[in-house]
Amino acid sequence: MSRRRNVGIRASGSWAQDSLRGAALPGRGKFNKFTYDAALVLRYPIQTGSATLSPYVLGGAGAISVHQLGASDTWCKFAGNFGAGLEYSFGRVGVRAEGRDFIYKFDRYGFDKTQHDIAWQGGLTLSF
Repeated sequence: MSRRRNVGIRASGSWAQDSLRGAALPGRGKFNKFTYDAALVLRYPIQTGSATLSPYVLGGAGAISVHQLGASDTWCKFAGNFGAGLEYSFGRVGVRAEGRDFIYKFDRYGFDKTQHDIAWQGGLTLSF
């Protein structure tokens, strides 16, 4: 088994919309969140006939930018992330499903806590 099939690096970005309850906010209580991150991916490919099943774990760092709808300011925080997933591939094409936790400090609008944004993702993969 080739070592490069077991270790990888991933860079990604995402957008989500969220709302905040229990805070006195001017304007709307909805937020756009933009996540930018890079992660180290550790895979364990298992050959299953003509296909490959690859469970994996990942962890990394990046940032989350938060913008309240109807407001003029955007703030950005350092964020760590970790997760696990499963990929099923047929040659160079595959499908994957994973769960990730983005962790950052939410210290605005009367809150001061460590935030966990859980993301469930799925998609197609193409290997080169």
